[in-house]
Amino acid sequence: MSTISITFQVSEECRKNEAAKTGESGPAERTLVVNLSDLSQARRKAILSIADVKPDGDFALRLDWDRTKTLILRDEPHGYGHDVDNARPNSWLDRQELIFDETPTAEVLVARVSEIPHANHGVQEAAEKLAEPYQAKVAATQAAAVENEQRHQAEYERMRPLLEQLIAAEDLDRVSNASCVPGSVERPGWYNWSYHPRAENSLSYMQDEAYNALRRKRGEAEKTAWITEHGSDHLKRAHTAGYDCQRLYVIERAALEAPGFTVDFNDSAEWKSRSCPSTEALDEAEAAKELDLGESSVVWLTEQPNAKRIETGEYFEIFGATEAVVIEDFLGKYDLVKII
Repeated sequence: MSTISITFQVSEECRKNEAAKTGESGPAERTLVVNLSDLSQARRKAILSIADVKPDGDFALRLDWDRTKTLILRDEPHGYGHDVDNARPNSWLDRQELIFDETPTAEVLVARVSEIPHANHGVQEAAEKLAEPYQAKVAATQAAAVENEQRHQAEYERMRPLLEQLIAAEDLDRVSNASCVPGSVERPGWYNWSYHPRAENSLSYMQDEAYNALRRKRGEAEKTAWITEHGSDHLKRAHTAGYDCQRLYVIERAALEAPGFTVDFNDSAEWKSRSCPSTEALDEAEAAKELDLGESSVVWLTEQPNAKRIETGEYFEIFGATEAVVIEDFLGKYDLVKII
């Protein structure tokens, strides 16, 4: 006669109740031996499908975490939103250890074990049934994604020619970063400005590239015009020969338009706010404002312009903090400093 040894766990509450009643309590892990011939064929089939065969021909079943599965309806199935295409029904299975709050009889234990969902007891079917609403949700999400792609594609094809017209016309004021100037190209609020079809650039990227190219072109045209009219013979000769001469150009232009100011090419000047400027500094700041070359202010200069640094980042020379007037963003790039 074959038997099955069913090993199970009782809860801490069960052991406390036993000790309170009898003064003694058994171990948390316990075993009951059941004659298989005493069970119905259906229950034998259910239990043996998850049992192990012992060397002596009998069977054993340990009701631990690996052998007990309980279907739990989750808010979302595992894999949803991450790997929807490869999600499987088993993703909706959670396992829970089966623990009894009181020592079961053989009949109760067998009945409970036969109810454990497993591969031969409809787990797959139950999981698929639970998955149905989520599969519908996934399908709806995918349909919405397709619709969104189609809307963006159509809007992209509508707006791209408009943007290309602005670029061709070299309209620098309108060909600008869309995030900074939303009205540069009219578009609906739902449109994602970074969207792009496969193998194409987004409209935002196209705007940035075109804006920077047009700004450089305008800057070069302005530079050429200024050198032609105001540049020294040296600067005119070198520029006509095709040399860039950016540094000399900036120095000469700053000397003409902001006399007394130093161009901080090294970007080494450092300052902090000046709490109460002197009258001399206020006069200089007002004069600098009249030049209309950039934002000007009185500051407390803590490091001089064009200071030379050694490899450690420290300066060669010790600079004594002093009052100064600063014009920021001269020619869209440089700081001009005048020490008072």
